Order: sequence, then structure tokens, then C-alpha cells
Amino acid sequence: MDAVTIASQVASAVYYLHEHYILHGAIAVDNVMLLAKPAPGQTVIAKLSNFAAAALEVRSEHVLSLDVRALVVFVYNLFASEEFDFVNFSYSDGHAAGSAPAPPKKTSQ
Repeated sequence: MDAVTIASQVASAVYYLHEHYILHGAIAVDNVMLLAKPAPGQTVIAKLSNFAAAALEVRSEHVLSLDVRALVVFVYNLFASEEFDFVNFSYSDGHAAGSAPAPPKKTSQ
């Protein structure tokens, strides 16, 4: 997986929110979902989640800068290790990026 792609998509999401005067308030690895497990050569899709701390109609650049600071920390954490471990990310079906999805439940017929 490409950390640059994830960082770019999260930054784009934050930019979109700020253009609409929305403060996310909790940008962190735990609040980024990978929506598709990429096949070889395919790009992952990263989405921000957990809007519990979000604030609407934020017109203060100082307040919006809190998200920008959190974004910088997020990107730093993506690139801090030589080989980034995507275990902390989770897919929309609930399994962690570093683990296999739960096997389908068998139904008795």
C-alpha cells in the first residue's frame, strides 16, 4: 500500500471539509478507513471516519488550523517508520489492514 496515496486522500478530505467550514477534530490513524483492499497494482481508497468531534460552521482559521496540525502528525506517523505497518488501519468490513477478513459464516441447509 502506498502511504503517499493515503496521505494525499486524507489531506484532500480535510481540504474539502474546511472549504465547507467543517472541523473534523479527530484526525488520526484510527479514524481513517480503507474502503477497498487493493489488488496488486490497484490503489487503496482512504476515507475519514468518526465525526463525533466535528464542528459545523467553523469560520475561524485558528480553529481550522487544529485539523491541519493533526493532519501533519498523521502524515508524520505514516512516514515515521522505514516500513509503515498498516495494521492500525481497518477496512470498511471491519478487519484490520494487517489481518485477514473474517471467513464467511457457514449456513446450515
